[in-house]
Amino acid sequence: MASLVQGDLQSHPCERPCEPNSPPMTCQYYFEIEKYLTRSKACYYCPFIFEDCFRPDCIPADGVRRLVTVINRQLPGPSINICDGDKVEIVVKNSMSEECTTIHWHGINQHCSPYMDGVALITQCPILPGMSFTYRFEPDPPGTHLYHAHIGTQRGDGVFGPFILRKPKEFEFYKDLYHFDLNEHVIVIFDWLHEPSHSRYTSDHQGQAINAPDTILINGKGRYKEFENKNGEKFYTPMAKFTVTQGYSYRFRIINAGIEHCPIELVIYSHKMKVISTDGFDIELIEAESLVTFSGERWEYILDANQEIGNYWMVFKGLQNCSEEFYGAYNVAVLHYEGANDELPKPDITYDTIISEGVQVNPVNVPSSDRTSYTISELKNVIKGYDPTLDTDVIKLTFAFDFYAIDNPVYHKHNLYGFFQVEKEYQVRTMQINHISMRMPSFPPLSQPEDIKPDTFCNDETIQKNCEEEFCGCTHVVKLPLFRTVEILLVDEGLPYDSNHPFHLHGYTFAVIAMEKIGMNTTVDKVKQMLAENKFKINLYDPVFKDTVTVPRGGFTVVRLYLDNPGLWLLHCHLEFHAENGMAVVLQVGEYSDFPPVPPNFPRCGDYLG
Repeated sequence: MASLVQGDLQSHPCERPCEPNSPPMTCQYYFEIEKYLTRSKACYYCPFIFEDCFRPDCIPADGVRRLVTVINRQLPGPSINICDGDKVEIVVKNSMSEECTTIHWHGINQHCSPYMDGVALITQCPILPGMSFTYRFEPDPPGTHLYHAHIGTQRGDGVFGPFILRKPKEFEFYKDLYHFDLNEHVIVIFDWLHEPSHSRYTSDHQGQAINAPDTILINGKGRYKEFENKNGEKFYTPMAKFTVTQGYSYRFRIINAGIEHCPIELVIYSHKMKVISTDGFDIELIEAESLVTFSGERWEYILDANQEIGNYWMVFKGLQNCSEEFYGAYNVAVLHYEGANDELPKPDITYDTIISEGVQVNPVNVPSSDRTSYTISELKNVIKGYDPTLDTDVIKLTFAFDFYAIDNPVYHKHNLYGFFQVEKEYQVRTMQINHISMRMPSFPPLSQPEDIKPDTFCNDETIQKNCEEEFCGCTHVVKLPLFRTVEILLVDEGLPYDSNHPFHLHGYTFAVIAMEKIGMNTTVDKVKQMLAENKFKINLYDPVFKDTVTVPRGGFTVVRLYLDNPGLWLLHCHLEFHAENGMAVVLQVGEYSDFPPVPPNFPRCGDYLG
């Protein structure tokens, strides 16, 4: 058993080469979550003394001082790098004095361990201030994953980190195409606000703040604020640097932990990317100049270090709510060749000088007819042929969503400051699935089924009012049987905004069998009719498997999954503000008698009404 490790996990005993037939390990970690500060006193004279920016507990971020919520005083949180077959025991201590927390293991399916999924008030009670909770599970599937807080907007303040589950290289499909798969080539990107996330969320929903990120950070680093000493010399906080050696090939892993409506495009100057995997599943290789990632997605690519020794820009350009229409959020890192000097590449980069040409993987709101890009549904799995998700005998579900003009009492109290009573800049549309806003129960129904009452759950078949005309909010649950294939049609009706929603499903991976952008004002009936008329290609032979997938504005995505993992599993938009607003639904797979037993002494919670 690997010992409990706090702080810098670079020397964790579970970080080792993953070899065939090597014995699995039980890997223990200690995560302490607390409020903290960027550019705190731990940073001493950073950035004027560059080395001070790398002191223990120093979080320089982009130079802007702000309150953060972090694990072990690191941004991102500690890396978990383990081997397929290992088990983990992670003690999470809540050292915040005024907030609860939980941790979700994004991409880990939690077979036989649904109580470890980390969704507050669905799979567990929130971890109260001063208390600890131990997550124990055997992670699966192998690949690039992440962990993050799953309560409120804590992910937006820094509670997240990489979770890499490697296979022996001999078992990797593309093992002959790269020399190195290094921990230091894991890239965690995220949009970043210069104020606490819940402050921005509340200002946006109760006032008129602009709901747009200020910048982007790469592995917690970036340049934004300029500093000047008394001699007029300019200084900046460090940017991320990724080192390669000429003549070798490297497997890079990129994780988008962002919270806002900000897809991030990666371009590496003078280099192409061989995109080989997404969300832990290998795809047929695509050579591309540009890769777009949405919140919650993970991608892997091979980079050939085949250019002259030097330094090259890695540009991370924010799109949509990160575009120049808002704050033009972007940042850069350096691809550094061993033997090159430390001078930054030329020319300097600004948002409007970023060069993006050639083939793009995972474009934003682009139809499949665009031959300069590859949408998710156009990617091919390296594994061909039969899979239970591709059965023809399927249960069909439809989830339609958008931003609706309705009096949500959280933001618009009817006859006081209703949606149509206030000025346009104060109008907040409600994000719903099938016209229902998700409201969490007061107890976790997975572990406390005896507390479930007839009116605890709802769905569009049980609600007794017209949810298109009046606000509907409840614990939205759809029940499904075990050992069947379900096909889920996700429809973005595409009405008010140029949006794009990445949906994440807990507990499962799914096959993406179709995706298309149709146009604004798309209806469910229109999409179903066009699908019935075979106007779109459906891939039932080699679709890509994912757990997080985008739905284009005014379009749809169709996914399939085989229901072999009993439990309560959240399906939600992975944009933090959208999920907080209610864009989520729970899939109950199987009966409660099918669920694994509740762990002994599992925490309980709920209302006290006297």
